[in-house]
Amino acid sequence: MKKAVFPFIFLLFIFGCSTDYNYESEGPFITVSSASAGEIEINEHFNVNYSVYENGDLHLYSTERDDPYIGNDAPVFKTKISNEEVEQIKSLLEKYNFHKMKNDLSVDSEDGSFLYVTVYLEDESKKVGGLNPDDEQFLSIIEYVRGLVKSDDRSAWYEEIREYIEENNPY
Repeated sequence: MKKAVFPFIFLLFIFGCSTDYNYESEGPFITVSSASAGEIEINEHFNVNYSVYENGDLHLYSTERDDPYIGNDAPVFKTKISNEEVEQIKSLLEKYNFHKMKNDLSVDSEDGSFLYVTVYLEDESKKVGGLNPDDEQFLSIIEYVRGLVKSDDRSAWYEEIREYIEENNPY
């Protein structure tokens, strides 16, 4: 009898520890965010967000803020990615054990960039990142998501958001 119990407990442990994430299906399931740190020009002072949805929608946008003013009418670039690209993002999150990463990956510095990845599950979210993070796996996730927007499209959006800031801020 004892011999039969051990394999059963072992299998229960293995299947109980398997990772099966229920990603958010109503909103984005991942957002990659960045913002410059240190002294920068006012038209460079904005957050950059890439949000990816289960259905393949990808939005590139900035966060609303007061200084400089960025409203809900700021430019948003929208595109569609393939199901395979959505699954690749999820695969990277699981491969690199995103949910077990430390929340703060900051490196001592006074300027550079703040980088964050937020993953949304149906019942919780986890945000990882910080100032100039130097974690290869974390940076691989960011690089993959950013790479889903063509450089020409990204450049055009950057130009639009800079113009928007200049038009809406009287400095």
